[in-house]
Amino acid sequence: MLDLAERIVMAQRHVETGQGVIVRQRNIVARKHGRGVDASGAEELLARFEQCQAIFENNLERLLLEREPHR
Repeated sequence: MLDLAERIVMAQRHVETGQGVIVRQRNIVARKHGRGVDASGAEELLARFEQCQAIFENNLERLLLEREPHR
């Protein structure tokens, strides 16, 4: 099992990777709109990526709070 520091590093990677995925998907949506192509599927996928990103960010925040000494 991973220790807390390793879980934080993994969570940071998930957040960073997710940010890149969202940027790429937003570009896909924009290109589809620019070409006048139906972008609804790409928009749905973007919404799912954004939901996943919120989970990744919440997980990272929780781990960082766990790392702080109890007061």
